[in-house]
Amino acid sequence: MKEFLATYWKQIAIVIGIIIVILIIYYYGKSSGTVKQVPLPGDDPNNPTPLTESEKQRIREIATRLHKDMDSWLVSAGTVPRDAEAYNFLVTASDTKVVAVYNDFNTLYYDDSKETLKQWLDAEWFIPTGLVTNETKNAILNRFAKLNLQ
Repeated sequence: MKEFLATYWKQIAIVIGIIIVILIIYYYGKSSGTVKQVPLPGDDPNNPTPLTESEKQRIREIATRLHKDMDSWLVSAGTVPRDAEAYNFLVTASDTKVVAVYNDFNTLYYDDSKETLKQWLDAEWFIPTGLVTNETKNAILNRFAKLNLQ
């Protein structure tokens, strides 16, 4: 083993250095990534924001409540009930509002977690006894798929 290291120590050091440089580039690139905004369904170039101010405030409220709900370990553990209204909004709202919540959530929280709203939901586990079940989660994820939300 000593002979091997004595003979090849330079090559080993070069390989380790290359691996370190590749890892640094990879993590730097990953940390600087951003998520693209999805155009709202029915967007008109002459009227790029078809939502009223009160609708925008409601969108922000829902995005914030979803984050608070999914970010809490008490909710995930089933100690505190889920925010059923926020999840049901994603099931019943218009496509435009669903995409707006998706965009707003990602604008607010993507930089911290590097995960989109879809990825957050996908990783959540819903206790079947609550008001928000895995069926609700699946309905939302199916809707996201139809709207091409990643």
